[in-house]
Parts: sequence; structure tokens; C-alpha cells
Amino acid sequence: MRFLLLRTLCFLFISNVSFSQKFEPQINPQDPAIPTWAKEMYRENPNVLEVDRLFKAYYKEHPFKQNNYTRYYKRWRRYVSPFLNDDGTIYFPSAEERLAMANASQNLQSQRSNSWSFLG
Repeated sequence: MRFLLLRTLCFLFISNVSFSQKFEPQINPQDPAIPTWAKEMYRENPNVLEVDRLFKAYYKEHPFKQNNYTRYYKRWRRYVSPFLNDDGTIYFPSAEERLAMANASQNLQSQRSNSWSFLG
């Protein structure tokens, strides 16, 4: 009985810890406290160059203070950087395009590895 209770408590503790991931807060776009750069970043199709410009302009006038928006901006910026077009729009490749890129990369690596020969 004691073992069963201990096992149940351990299970509940472990399951609680595993689900305690932090999610991004939901924002209210009508909130006047949200900076314009954050509103632009959370739009449907944001222009990354415009968000960058607004971010820099905002922190020229205000002291930098780390908050949920700045932390998300840094993660978001890293995530979208490989998918940027020259005009600042984001283009996420389709599943077929990602598969074709992976196959091309794999073929290139196999060609490189086949060119080596043992000299010793």
C-alpha cells in the first residue's frame, strides 16, 4: 500500500514537471502598452526588416528592458532568418521543397564522401 502511494506520487510529480513548459503569452493588440514593433511582429505576415527597424527605433528612445516580447523577438528572429527574402518577407518552403532540399544535400554529401581514397 505504501509503495503504491509512493509510486503514484512520483508519477504525478514527474508528469507535472514534464508539462510545465512555458508558452508564449497571448497578446491583446488593442493594449496601449504593447510597443508597435511587437504588434508588427505578431501580425499575420510580418515584414522582418520593418520589425527590426521598429525594434531599433523603439530602443533608441526607451531603455532596453527584457520582457516576454523581447525574448520572443530574439527567438523569432533566429527562427525566421533562414527563410527571409531580400524584401523582408518570410517564405517557408513546402514539404515537397524541404524534401527536395534534403535529398540534394544528401546527394552532395555522398558525392563528397565517395571522392576520398586511402593513400596509406
